[in-house]
Amino acid sequence: SPCVFEFYPGDALPLPADVSNADDWTFVSLAGTSGTACVTGGTANVCTITDIDADTAVAATWKQQLDLTITKSGTGSVALSGSTPYSGSTCNAAAASPCVFEFYPGDNVTLTADNSNADDWTFVSLAGTSGTSCVTGGSANVCTITNIQADTAVTATWKQLFELTVDRVGSGTITFSGATPISGTSCLTVVSTDCVATFKDGDTVTVTADVDDSDDWTFVSIAGTGCTVTGNACEIVVSADRTVTATWKQQLDLTITK
Repeated sequence: SPCVFEFYPGDALPLPADVSNADDWTFVSLAGTSGTACVTGGTANVCTITDIDADTAVAATWKQQLDLTITKSGTGSVALSGSTPYSGSTCNAAAASPCVFEFYPGDNVTLTADNSNADDWTFVSLAGTSGTSCVTGGSANVCTITNIQADTAVTATWKQLFELTVDRVGSGTITFSGATPISGTSCLTVVSTDCVATFKDGDTVTVTADVDDSDDWTFVSIAGTGCTVTGNACEIVVSADRTVTATWKQQLDLTITK
């Protein structure tokens, strides 16, 4: 650029600009400069110069289309705000991964990952990859990409939620330790009732049964699917809904009077 052509006075010239979006460039405008009467009519990418009687200048503008690729690990949605993408419309929970949007150089976009724990999936992280500067600021589920100048990739991660239920047979107390539950935090204290807590897939939790016989109940066993039992403790790596059963038996006196 520029391309220079020579014409005779009085010539007329239609100029059609390419709108095929070939090679990831999209047509933006076609307009005369330096007083040129470049009449586009009803089609923005075609202008006609009639009765050329002086040196004439026309500017044709295209913008590069840059990909923003959002890879979803797990199930969740990512909302976009800021600059309007040239293509791509949604990245909701039902959308296949990856979600691909196209932006122009210089665009700014903010990504917000769902952190509502909907459908038993909990938000874990939102981060740029491949050198992307995805600035999260004060909210881990929100990142902003400013002045996009290249293809950009972001990964949003959610993990599935599972329930860990502890059933008590007899009378005794239990405690949870290890990973922090998403819900059911009361199980982290010593409790004397059945307890249900929700954890992320892959969390490691230890359930410990009381072995103090002072209340006339003695610990018998602790067991459950996926349990690694050591004494009165069960360690479990959460990968599905699980139930752990802790059992105590009452101590009854037999008094013989002579």
